[in-house]
Amino acid sequence: MRRVLVAGIALLLVASCARDGSPPVAVDPSPTPTRAPVEEPPSSPSPTPSPAADEAQLEVWFNDGERLAVAYRSVPRTVAVGRAAVEELLRGPGSDDVGGTQIPKTTRLLGLSVSGGVATVDLSRDFGSGGGSLSMTMRVAQVVYTLTQFPTVDSVRFHIDGEPGTALSGEGVDISKPLRRRDFTDLAPPIVVSDPRPGATLSPGARVAGDANVFEATVSIRLLDADGEVLVDTFTTATCGTGCRGTFEKRLRFAVDAAQDGLLEVFAASAEDGSPQHVVAVPVRLVP
Repeated sequence: MRRVLVAGIALLLVASCARDGSPPVAVDPSPTPTRAPVEEPPSSPSPTPSPAADEAQLEVWFNDGERLAVAYRSVPRTVAVGRAAVEELLRGPGSDDVGGTQIPKTTRLLGLSVSGGVATVDLSRDFGSGGGSLSMTMRVAQVVYTLTQFPTVDSVRFHIDGEPGTALSGEGVDISKPLRRRDFTDLAPPIVVSDPRPGATLSPGARVAGDANVFEATVSIRLLDADGEVLVDTFTTATCGTGCRGTFEKRLRFAVDAAQDGLLEVFAASAEDGSPQHVVAVPVRLVP
């Protein structure tokens, strides 16, 4: 009887609200989750990262001589992965990373937003201090490559101290329009692996993809299990090579008995002795 009475009261409340135009009263005490607006690029939903659930794997792009060089960072999981990636970039390379950075250590991240595939990054004025034309171009490329790792970011627009950027320092490096990875192909390393991401889970038939500029467009691929045993030793051909940049893609056929850590190596074999060159090593999780 009491349940009937409570239900009747709830229906009267809803009907009353409907008559006077006010929104109906919810009788379910459990809150309905809402999503806050996200200004940062979300983590790519596929492939799924394999490290701890509270960690995200990110690419951070430094430089090795006159070429860009990628490093990987494990950071606490957050919706603001773009901000986390740029902050890791501004911290500079660690002792285990290849190369260095052209971004001045005093550079600060003032803001970051993403809309319509364009990430707008606001950096302090120190970003444009010191260095020649190559240094300026390299530091811009480092930011562009770091932010365009996310599927929601196609290009990057630069602001300096809150104002739209025009040109860096007196070197005339144009930052007046959104910039893409293709604007810096001459700085890209010989091989870039875009899929899988570090920490991804690979099952049989997993896709390996990226772009490369290597001898005769031949891209070698090797997959190692937790014991270092070779599960896959194969190659594919990029759409262009030996002086031009092309894309590549390959499906991997392998078998494992149980889930385990693995290592994907993508490289160019030396024309002289077949030894690996320009190796990109991506830690992954292997599953049956």
